[in-house]
Amino acid sequence: LPCYTLGPVLISLCERTPMGRPGRRTLSGAIVLGLVSIAAAYFPTIRWLLQSWVGDAYYRVGLLVPPVSLFLAWRLQRGRPVEGPARGWPLWVGLLVVTLALMAHALALHRGAYLISSVTLIFVLAGILLALAGPSVLRRQAFPLAFLLLAVPWPLLQACSPTLTQWVAEAAAALGRGMRIPVTASGANLHLPDSALDVTSPCTGIGSLMTFFAIAVLYAFLAQGPLPGKLALVLLAVPTAMVASIVRVGALVAISHYVGVDLAVRYYRLWSTALLLLVGLIFFGLVARALRCDEIRSDI
Repeated sequence: LPCYTLGPVLISLCERTPMGRPGRRTLSGAIVLGLVSIAAAYFPTIRWLLQSWVGDAYYRVGLLVPPVSLFLAWRLQRGRPVEGPARGWPLWVGLLVVTLALMAHALALHRGAYLISSVTLIFVLAGILLALAGPSVLRRQAFPLAFLLLAVPWPLLQACSPTLTQWVAEAAAALGRGMRIPVTASGANLHLPDSALDVTSPCTGIGSLMTFFAIAVLYAFLAQGPLPGKLALVLLAVPTAMVASIVRVGALVAISHYVGVDLAVRYYRLWSTALLLLVGLIFFGLVARALRCDEIRSDI
């Protein structure tokens, strides 16, 4: 799927093919054949990515990363000329990058290391861009390519999930006590006088950490403002997600205590995700304004 990040550049390349070189149909056919070959070589990895995105709540944002990357690649390349296939060192360096990445992919696939294999796919795309369009286009498309890294299911989040879930449960219990609700936290469990809530990772919204991080990285790229402010926005993505998760679970505690567990379960299923995103985006917007990064670039 990430192969179509090359689409806007390759189409532009075909449209600007000088006379005396292979025609548009020839180049288009070669490009399509190359992309199909790459997709076939990476079919097990692409299948693993799709299964991870659909089956794991931590990485649902992976479904959106490739389309966003494609859109950014098109916007960055739109109206800008591509002279043609690279010559000299860009061509040979690009081919070398593709060769080394495919070798690493074959070894990773043999060992079942799909995470490493998915990273090599991004290097294959970068090498193809360098060989076909040269270093200037590769620099322009560096962010869409790097953004694809957020579609990779990194295992770090799952490893940290139990600790983060416990922190959210304890903070939500403190928030509840601030609202004069007699609630205590025991690990990931919240105990009320007449009920108990098992606060699992999906319930806290920890799975939204990657979503907030992807939004922060994308916004930092699109926003105008000082570089330290953009870096601060990215670093604050995790605290923003944690604050939103605490508010989400705190609301669950309040509804369970004042109204009932049945309505709390209904709130969790219907409205809690929307509340999580709303609180996170409001907090993120306020921080962006405070850091003077609240205007969008005009060149995209």
